[in-house]
Amino acid sequence: MFLYRCLTICLFAACSTSLCLSQVKFIPGKIITFSQDTLVGELDYLNKSGNPTFVTFKNSQTGELTTYKPHEVKAFLVEEGKFVGGIIEIEKSPYRDMDFNYDANFQVVQDTFFLSTLIEGSKSLYSLNLPNGKQLFYIFRNGAYELLYQKKYLISMPGGAGNTREIIRENKKYIGQLTTYFQDCKNAYFKRKINELTYNRTSLRKIFESYYNFLSSTPTFKQENLPPAKQVKRSRYRTSILLGYVNSKIQFTSGEEFLKETDYPRQGGFLIGLGFDVPLKRYDNKWFINSELSILTYSHDGFVILPVSESIENHVTSDISITAIKVGSMMRRRITLGSEESLTTLFWNGGASFAATVGSSNTNMEEFYVFGNRNIIREGEFEGPVQFNLSLLAGAGISLNKFMFELRAEFGRGSSRLANSSLQRISLIGTLRVGR
Repeated sequence: MFLYRCLTICLFAACSTSLCLSQVKFIPGKIITFSQDTLVGELDYLNKSGNPTFVTFKNSQTGELTTYKPHEVKAFLVEEGKFVGGIIEIEKSPYRDMDFNYDANFQVVQDTFFLSTLIEGSKSLYSLNLPNGKQLFYIFRNGAYELLYQKKYLISMPGGAGNTREIIRENKKYIGQLTTYFQDCKNAYFKRKINELTYNRTSLRKIFESYYNFLSSTPTFKQENLPPAKQVKRSRYRTSILLGYVNSKIQFTSGEEFLKETDYPRQGGFLIGLGFDVPLKRYDNKWFINSELSILTYSHDGFVILPVSESIENHVTSDISITAIKVGSMMRRRITLGSEESLTTLFWNGGASFAATVGSSNTNMEEFYVFGNRNIIREGEFEGPVQFNLSLLAGAGISLNKFMFELRAEFGRGSSRLANSSLQRISLIGTLRVGR
C-alpha cells in the first residue's frame, strides 16, 4: 500500500508541476470574424507538432478571455503567420514507407482545424500538420477549403523464382485538381510544371508563385520567410546520467532463523549509473525502450529476540550492507506539454531489472540472556543473504529540458545459497541527459 501511495503522489505532483509550467503565453495578434470585424489583442494557441484546434483571445483593455474554435472565426493573425479555420476533410492513410498497405482508397474523415496560410489571393494554398507528422495541403475553391488528395500504397508484382515483390504506387489526384484550378493560365511551360509537382510544401508553393508571376499579379497574403515544417529533432538514442536515493525494505522467507524472524525496517541507499533511451519511430517517437546500467548500494539493520528455552533468550542484531550492479529495461511513454520548444514532458514506464551483488558486508551479534542476565556474547560474519535479485519496475515522472525526475517502485525476489527474500524499493531518481 505504501508503494502505491508513493506512485499516486508522484503522478499527482508531476501533473501539478506540468500544469504550472505550461501556463498559456499570450502574444500580440488579431482575430477576423465572419462579419469582417477585426479584434485586436493578445492570442494564445496550442501549436505543438500539429496545427491549432482553438485560439484564445485576450482583450487588451478588460483582460477578458474568449476561446474560439476553427468554425467560429474566419482567421487569426500572429507574427508566425495567418491561420484560417473551418470544417475540413482529412486523409488519414499511413504516410510512412514502413506503414503502407494494399488499400488504394482514400481514408477521409471530417474534422475542424486552423490551416496555415502559405499563399492567399485569387488562388490560395494552405497546409495542415497533423499531430502524427503527416502533412496535408488545401486550396480554396467554391467557397470551401478543398483537400489536395495524394496517397501512397503497395501492390504485388511477380518476381523471380515464382516470388512476389512489393511496389509502392502513388495516387496523384492533386495533379488533376490543380490542373483545373489553374486552367486560366494557358502557359505551356506552366502546365508542364503542374504535371511534375511533388506533394510537399516547397514544390506546391513554387507552382503558386509561378502562377502569379505568369499572370503578373500578386497575392493578397504571402507567408514571408517561411519556416520549415515543424519537426521535432530527435537523435536515434539518448544517453543520461542517473543519480538516485533508494528506500528499501527486505524480508527473508528462508535461511537462518534470525534472518527469517527479523523485521528489517526501511532504510536508505544510493544508486548511480547510465541510462539509454531508444525512440520507436513507428509510434511517432512517443514510446521509448529505456535501458539502464547502475551501481546500487543499500543496507539493512535489524534486531530480533529468539527464545532458546524457557530461561534462555538469544538477542540477535544483524547488519547487512550490499553493493550490486543492476541492469534494467523498460518501455517508456512520453507526453509533450505545451509547445515542442518547451521540452516539457510527462512520462511513465514499466519493465524489469536484474541485480547481482558484487560486494557485501554482513555481521551479526548474538547476546544470550539466562534468567534475564546477559551471559554470552558472540560476534561474527555470515555469508551474503542476497546474491541475485530480479524485480518488476513501475514509475512516473516529469522531464524538463535535459533534466528528468522520476519516482519509481520495485517489487522483487532475492536469492542466494543461504536464503531467499522479498524486496521492495522506492527510488527517487534524477537524470541529466548528455548531448542532444
